[in-house]
Amino acid sequence: MRKQYGALVVGAGIGGIRAALDLAVTGHKVALIDRRPNHGGILSQLDHQFPSDHCGMCRMLPLMARDSSSQFCLRKGLFHDNIDIMLSTELVELEGEPGKFFISLNRKSTLIDPAKCVSCGKCSEVCPVRVPSEFNAGLTERAAVYLPVPHAIPNHYVVDLDNCLRCWKCHEACPTGAIDFKFDERKDFHILVVDTDPAVAAMMRESLGEQNFPLHFAASGSEAVDMLVVDERIRLVLLGMNFDDMGADRVLTRSRELRADRPVVLLAEAGQTEQAADLVMQGAREYLVKPLEAKQFVPWLDKLYMRIMSDTVEELEVGAVVLAGGFECYNPKMDPQGAQDLWSYDHPGVLTAVEFERLMSGTGPTGGKLLRPGDGAAVNKVAWIQCVGSRDVQKGADFCSAVCCMFSIKEAMLAKKATHGAVDATIFYMDMRTSGKDYQRYRNQAEGEGGVRFVRTRPHSVLPTEDGHGLVVEYMAEDGTLVAEVYDMVVL
Repeated sequence: MRKQYGALVVGAGIGGIRAALDLAVTGHKVALIDRRPNHGGILSQLDHQFPSDHCGMCRMLPLMARDSSSQFCLRKGLFHDNIDIMLSTELVELEGEPGKFFISLNRKSTLIDPAKCVSCGKCSEVCPVRVPSEFNAGLTERAAVYLPVPHAIPNHYVVDLDNCLRCWKCHEACPTGAIDFKFDERKDFHILVVDTDPAVAAMMRESLGEQNFPLHFAASGSEAVDMLVVDERIRLVLLGMNFDDMGADRVLTRSRELRADRPVVLLAEAGQTEQAADLVMQGAREYLVKPLEAKQFVPWLDKLYMRIMSDTVEELEVGAVVLAGGFECYNPKMDPQGAQDLWSYDHPGVLTAVEFERLMSGTGPTGGKLLRPGDGAAVNKVAWIQCVGSRDVQKGADFCSAVCCMFSIKEAMLAKKATHGAVDATIFYMDMRTSGKDYQRYRNQAEGEGGVRFVRTRPHSVLPTEDGHGLVVEYMAEDGTLVAEVYDMVVL
């Protein structure tokens, strides 16, 4: 039976939070979802907001019923009787009409029971994996079991299954048994392998011998269909694509007719990837390309098993849908035109604005001290370069992001405050767009009282100095002369 809501809000950033709260205080039941394991969006990473330099997220609370809306800072927690928050959740299907939409949601399990997790951190301490931390914009590393946002309320650890090594150390270290890798259920997870290649069957028998999965084998399409008809225990089908009696598409169709929720994974030859991709469009979960190697296949199967056993599908009926999808920040590494080399982004002194924000945060990698990441060197001169990744027709981004000017002014003021005014802060800009209330006053204060230097130009490159410690910013001055200045840090 479908759960009924007045509205579905897709995206739990500050825009989605505000929309959900506005609907909730007027009596509507709201489902608030986000594909990430935490709410708050990018503002959960920011300690200060212009033009007051305070946090300010709580100003987004509705003007009515503030006490019943939330008793916590919105960066930490969101509570309302009319809001159900579903994290690690994606919208996969929407149909219907205004007033009556039918929704399907895919909810990924965190593999940790929030009712049992006490956030002791022992699981993260023993985890051998280290990957860049999303919360700290890649300036620090996290384990495969981690807190998405350290200051959130309520807070429990989550398992990053994509980077998990399956060492099970976190499961053994958990004092409350909150981490569930579905060990006991493996004996009931029957797998049907349908392939004409005896080497595939031999590899699976050998590599999966210790995994406790019951295996069944079929060498033809008709044999596979017969087994699917009589054996309802089969939970997963690994389907080859070279049968003489029938095509893999017929086996896939029959499997879905018998049990629509049973995943089918295709085992394709190197030349069959296009055909396999078409079958994925027809309902197969995914495809693997042979030959299969046990070193990669076993972890893949284990993670697929945990997803099948732990993830759920939510069916909702809602009256309205609000899309608050947010945005992704520009990443020089992903620029096809080589912006990483143009701006020397691989240098430890070149940061994006979000990276600099985390650097200056009290919960960041340096505890709020202005030290260069990578080598910990002191920073005496910082340059901000505006319109990197925007207002550029060649990048397909001919728009102004409308926030970067104020963002850079705020960060320059934060740097000044952190160093008691000692740091030399320069902002290179095309047009300083201070279009909000009190924004121009904020800019004037930064230049007058704060001592921030504003230079109207567009630097064409950032190059490391000969010793590699500093960064040379080259630009054309207003009188037409070429100027080269050395900085300790450049923020894009």
